[in-house]
Amino acid sequence: AGMTEAMFDWLLDEKAVHALNLEAALQDLNIILGTYMSALRHKPVSLPVEPETNLIDSLRTALGGWQG
Repeated sequence: AGMTEAMFDWLLDEKAVHALNLEAALQDLNIILGTYMSALRHKPVSLPVEPETNLIDSLRTALGGWQG
């Protein structure tokens, strides 16, 4: 229901920024990747984060080869 309300608000206000815009989505993705890196390192990371190479593979290895 909240997303429907946000969509109508966005449609009614030409100056409004949609809640699912690319900039917000990329920021959310960076937070998730930062959470993964923090879990792998066992310590906090500063955001925004530059994801490590092969981050997902490293996470799979740390989780014992989980494939999903």
